[in-house]
Amino acid sequence: QQETGVEARPVSAMFILQQYHYVPDDTSQLILLDTASGSTIPFVSRLEGNVYELEVLAFTENLVSLQLRLGTFIVMDRFMAEGDVKRVRLDGMPLEIKINDIIIDAADPANNRGLVSIRRVAS
Repeated sequence: QQETGVEARPVSAMFILQQYHYVPDDTSQLILLDTASGSTIPFVSRLEGNVYELEVLAFTENLVSLQLRLGTFIVMDRFMAEGDVKRVRLDGMPLEIKINDIIIDAADPANNRGLVSIRRVAS
């Protein structure tokens, strides 16, 4: 490589912050904290993969209604209890979606919350 001293062609770069989360490679959890009804987390399982959305739709008794989408395509739509685990394969990556905790506020259902995690697992 040789320096020419000609700077008529400056090099520039632009970084764009994407509006989604990346599921860690090391099996640590990507956690959706303080999830009320209507909370959505966009995420990818691979750097060049599709953007999926995991949404908490509602709480009933001790269940959470979750929906996993790819655009308008519904990948998963189910009720899960505290401690329940669902394994899915997205873009060839095995993942685990888990309901870690459910907090029901009988006095004010708008305060119902859940702790949902997504992590990569061995195939």
